[in-house]
Amino acid sequence: MILFLFAFFPLVINTYQGVKNVDPRLLEVGRAFRCSERQLWTNIVLPAALPFIVTGLRLAVGRGLIGMVLADLYTAISGIGYLIVRSASTYRVDKMFVPIVVLGVLGITLTALLRAAERWVAPWTAADAE
Repeated sequence: MILFLFAFFPLVINTYQGVKNVDPRLLEVGRAFRCSERQLWTNIVLPAALPFIVTGLRLAVGRGLIGMVLADLYTAISGIGYLIVRSASTYRVDKMFVPIVVLGVLGITLTALLRAAERWVAPWTAADAE
C-alpha cells in the first residue's frame, strides 16, 4: 500500500497537468473537423499529454523504489530494507552497501527502460529534446 501511495500521486498529477496543458488550438482544430470525443482523446489529447505521462512514470518509479525501501525499513521482516537495517545494526558496512548499490542499479535501469519506451511510443519528444 505504501508503494502504491508513493507512486500513484506523481503519475496522476503529471497526467492531469499533461491533459490540462494541451494546446486549445489543437482541440479547436479537432472540433472544426468534427472529431468525436473519442477521436479528440486518442488523436490529440493523448499524444500531447504522453511526455507528461512518461515523466510521471519515471517519477513514480523512483518514488516507488523509495516507498519499497521505507516499507521494508519500518516492517523490518524481509526485503532490501531489512538487509540494510540488519547489516547496519551489526556494523557490516560492506554487506550494507550491496542492497544500496542494487537499488541504485535498479533505479538507473528502470529509468533507462522508460526513456527507451518513451522514444518508441512518442518519437516526437526525442526530437524536441535535441
